Amino acid sequence: MSEIITRKEALSKGLKRYFTGMLCQNGHLSERYTNNHICAECAKKHAAQWRKDNLMLNRESVNISARKWCK
Repeated sequence: MSEIITRKEALSKGLKRYFTGMLCQNGHLSERYTNNHICAECAKKHAAQWRKDNLMLNRESVNISARKWCK
């Protein structure tokens, strides 16, 4: 794992993440983000679930948006 560092120390060093060595409320032993204290593993799972719920239902609209952006 990473070196144990406090959020305050991470902020002073300009880091985006820090590691407390403690489990999050969902039981993950992971780094946390300095801007919101959220566990990186929880954020990853939340993002995956959001993509599953939102992007797959509207796949065609996502494809249309991507095509427009590419042009």
